[in-house]
Amino acid sequence: MATIADTPIQAGDLGTQNTAGLVFCRGLQYTDAAGQAKFTSIYPGWYSGRAIHIHAQVYVGGSLKLTTQIAFPDAINAEVCKTTLYATHGQPDTTNTTDSILRDSLDNELATVTKNSSGGYDLVHTIYIAA
Repeated sequence: MATIADTPIQAGDLGTQNTAGLVFCRGLQYTDAAGQAKFTSIYPGWYSGRAIHIHAQVYVGGSLKLTTQIAFPDAINAEVCKTTLYATHGQPDTTNTTDSILRDSLDNELATVTKNSSGGYDLVHTIYIAA
């Protein structure tokens, strides 16, 4: 787990809070024999100037091979941001195609997200790396 060291004071819906030493949905997941990792998480939030995304790093044999982002479809983001848990923060002010970081790499970083039978969402995304 990692700590937020670069921005310990965060302003947001819950007011200004000192987030030094806290962790936010960080973790480590090993792949199975087929190279697949599965995990359960929350739908990420957003901040001004960026579309909804998560960060991922891929290690092979202890060596970092790739640092990337995974983007969520704008239509799903809009649907989630209307729900009770997310509505107070409002809709993102940036879409995938207007995000200055994602727009050039969206073909590689946009995940497939579908609603599942339990009311949540399933995300499927393939990350390719050179061996």
